[in-house]
Amino acid sequence: MCAEIDTTEEKREVVPPGSSAGETMMTPSALKRSVFLSAMGSVIGTFFFALLGGNIWNRYLEAVGMINQIDLFMAITAFASVLQIFGSWALQRSGKRQLYFFGLLGLPRTIWFAMITVPLWAPEDQNIRVLILGAMAFVYWVTSGWGSNAWFSWMRDLVPERYRGRYWAYRSIMITVVSATWGLYAGYYLEEMKLSLSAFEVIYGVGVVCGLLDITCFFWVGHPKMEVKHGEEAGMIRMIKAAMHPKFLKFIGVLSILWFSSSFEGLAGYYMMRGIGMEIYSMQMLGLFGTCVYVVFGILWGFFLDRYGSKATFIIGMTGSILPPFIVMLAPYYGEVALYAAAAVGTIMSAALGLSAMNLLCSLSKREDQAMTVAANSVIAGAVQATGVLVCGRILFPVLKSIGSHFGYGPLFYAMVIYAIIGVMRIVSGIWSLRMPEVEAKPPAVIAVRMFYTTNPLRAFYSMGRFLIAKSSDLVHKKGDTDLHPSARWRLG
Repeated sequence: MCAEIDTTEEKREVVPPGSSAGETMMTPSALKRSVFLSAMGSVIGTFFFALLGGNIWNRYLEAVGMINQIDLFMAITAFASVLQIFGSWALQRSGKRQLYFFGLLGLPRTIWFAMITVPLWAPEDQNIRVLILGAMAFVYWVTSGWGSNAWFSWMRDLVPERYRGRYWAYRSIMITVVSATWGLYAGYYLEEMKLSLSAFEVIYGVGVVCGLLDITCFFWVGHPKMEVKHGEEAGMIRMIKAAMHPKFLKFIGVLSILWFSSSFEGLAGYYMMRGIGMEIYSMQMLGLFGTCVYVVFGILWGFFLDRYGSKATFIIGMTGSILPPFIVMLAPYYGEVALYAAAAVGTIMSAALGLSAMNLLCSLSKREDQAMTVAANSVIAGAVQATGVLVCGRILFPVLKSIGSHFGYGPLFYAMVIYAIIGVMRIVSGIWSLRMPEVEAKPPAVIAVRMFYTTNPLRAFYSMGRFLIAKSSDLVHKKGDTDLHPSARWRLG
């Protein structure tokens, strides 16, 4: 059974500073233990999560003759998110958060044992195999989405608000490092084994076992009591209206453009890498490079977020994400160098976007509306991403292929045009992000954004380097503090 909040371990119960009103009290030691175990569980689970999409999963589909269905499997993942609204409605009515978490995030992970062995037991007919694999993937993603909502609600109640930025940053960095390292090894192993089906079975077998161990860690994570809805307030329509308020809609409107463009990038990026001759190992090496960049900047973004707020971090990340698609367009001329440059800029900005979006999602709704807010976010994201994948794979690519064949252009031409479209959409989302509402008692976002973009890049990197090798205690409130550029003072104070 999961550990309940221990109120006898110390004589005095405390509410961690910055906690939301009504947040369940727990002792500092219980909070520390719970936060640590939740993060460690997620890190272990990364050996599973890293295999669920992206290059390795796409390469498996290609190996079993389903390369033309890659976009359909991407769409299945997104469409499954649309059903999260029903799971969250039931969750907020019942309050059985632990049951949803363990029941829907644990056992369904074993479905992947069957998914990765489809060639061994499914009928020979390829269309039937696609149907079977698609059905199992849909079941997994539906149950995973419902369980993930329970996890997000749980973490929202567990982690004090004033520490969330740093918590998400540390957790995200650990997950990113493990994901990239494991992904690189998996790519190396698969190539060494000549991309055989047995090699995929070994890699996914390790992943599923780690996914189950991840769930086990949460048996000892403290579980604050969940706020539930009663009476008329528990009706689905009332709950949806409470979650989808004007501030949330502005937030989701900006993200929708980003999601739509990213759904194009998932497919175009894979074809771009394959088009310039990259195989699975070199793809994973590119991912490891992005991880190294993320490790350097992830923690800085966490402290920046806690100091300057989610809106400023979000705007910086959104406007900064405009550049990478245009850099990728140089890949046919400069090869992997262009992709590495785009990965460097894109990773820095995606770190800011990921942390700020997570924090905004926590801050935009009341505690009792959190599960439904997450579900509404997932529903819209799923619908937008599924539409984008299908538009890209079933409309844009065929049209561009027809045009390209007429003028003698190949797959790289299709990818370049799509990345140009992505760049235009990113410009729109960057401009629209300036209209995001203020949700925290922080300095006006425009001041922090102006400071970030008017900083001399060379001096900023120098200051960041100094900061990474210096102890905070050696700089705070001392003369050395004034020698640091504002970009390096984010963490101080």
